Amino acid sequence: MTALCQNVKTLLKSFLYKLGVRKPETGLSPPDPVIQEETRKHGTTGLLEVPTLMLCENEKVVVIVDHDFMDFPSWVEWDVKESKLSVVQMGGDYAELALNMAGHHAATVMRTQRLMLVTGRFDRRNGHYVSFIVRD
Repeated sequence: MTALCQNVKTLLKSFLYKLGVRKPETGLSPPDPVIQEETRKHGTTGLLEVPTLMLCENEKVVVIVDHDFMDFPSWVEWDVKESKLSVVQMGGDYAELALNMAGHHAATVMRTQRLMLVTGRFDRRNGHYVSFIVRD
């Protein structure tokens, strides 16, 4: 039991050292702080010439893209005038999908606010439930 109390005491002391509340005792040094630089992931940009599929049923929309994005998708945009579907990623990169929107899908898609974006290749797939923005 005393070993457990000693381990808890050591753990609490290290927290106090990290917070700067208590100075380390002589002979003991506080753990070195780990400083990590935030690095921006570079995503996918430009036109993606990969197989893309859109499924619509009962006001639900699923877009399947056969591509591994280097950055996480943040939202999907559809430009009505140019008939382009694009994926905007967390770092701000913008990838256009080679997908022509059929007329019967357009009415359903116009009412959609969120969609399921499935990305990946082969047996590795990721699902992203993202916002959907329609630009006129």
